[in-house]
Amino acid sequence: HKSGELHIAGGLLDGLVVNIARPGPEGDVFRVKRYVTAGHATSGDDQEANATDKEIESRVWWVKNVKTQHWERLQVEHKEEEPRWDEAFTDVLTHATAQETEGIRFSGFVYLLVEDVDPSRIAVVLADQWRLRLLVLKDDGRIYKYSHEAGRDVVFSDLSLLPPSHSPLKPLETNLQGGQSGDLVLFQVPSTDDALGWH
Repeated sequence: HKSGELHIAGGLLDGLVVNIARPGPEGDVFRVKRYVTAGHATSGDDQEANATDKEIESRVWWVKNVKTQHWERLQVEHKEEEPRWDEAFTDVLTHATAQETEGIRFSGFVYLLVEDVDPSRIAVVLADQWRLRLLVLKDDGRIYKYSHEAGRDVVFSDLSLLPPSHSPLKPLETNLQGGQSGDLVLFQVPSTDDALGWH
């Protein structure tokens, strides 16, 4: 949850709730460890001929069991799930300290359109097309978000590049009818990937 509460269901830890954004009475309740292992990447049609060694970084998370005071290890079952968990944990921890961090004007969670679709073709709001992410606006006019691939915050949008006469936000034109968007306010911000593009 964006409040920092991690709810665990199933297995030996069923029902465990840990707020990873708040230190416990005896200190931290959440830790991240990164492991680098030698992987085997392939490219091209002839995989054996084009095989190359590649380092693979994996993340393992540890949470303190508030019932036993022991550290419990968390790791994704499928490697492709790791980026979303890494970004979710990092977003929550960043948001928890944003108000105390100098230079931050705004920090909040918004739904980002992650599917490569033409907004004008969106007729319904599908959950798998959107992802809840943290955006942080700093004094320099840049909006940042954490990237699992880069392993750090990256510039999502740079509002300082806009001419004074331009609004930093513009409505997202979709094909939604009536109240299909619910309570969502759909808008775009300038993209740093394309001078004329928008997120």
